[in-house]
Amino acid sequence: MDNALLLLLGAIALVVLVLVLSRRSQATTGESVPAELYRTIAAQNEALRAEMTAKEQEIRDCHAQIAARDQSVLHLQALLQTQKAEAEQIGARFKTEFENLANRLLEEKSQRFTEQNAQQLRQTLAPLREKIQEFEQSIDRKFLEETREKSSLKKKSNNCTASTNSSAATPTT
Repeated sequence: MDNALLLLLGAIALVVLVLVLSRRSQATTGESVPAELYRTIAAQNEALRAEMTAKEQEIRDCHAQIAARDQSVLHLQALLQTQKAEAEQIGARFKTEFENLANRLLEEKSQRFTEQNAQQLRQTLAPLREKIQEFEQSIDRKFLEETREKSSLKKKSNNCTASTNSSAATPTT
């Protein structure tokens, strides 16, 4: 308990003890307590009782404040737990959204990179392709020329063979 409350209770007990002892002494000696002393003690007793009642009310008020604060703390703890759970959900959602965004960006960049590489490769290989086509055309032309020459030589050879055979078949006179 509060020290002030204990002090008040002690004072009240002292006043009561003084009153009891003064009444006993009155009873044994036959003297009466002067009325003024009695009124002073009674007034002090009433003042102490009023002060004790005020302190008891103050204690009740303090207990009510403590109970209200305890309820407030419990409410705030529950609110904190709710907010933590919401923050975790938001964090998970943001993480998922970030991963999705990062994957989409990576995919777009990869696609763009692939397209750029293909375009650069086409640009790089275009002159080589042209040279290869020119080379193929050149080989085709040479093959055709050789084929014509062979055909022409074969015809000449056949003509020579035929003229040799016809001169050998005709008698010489």
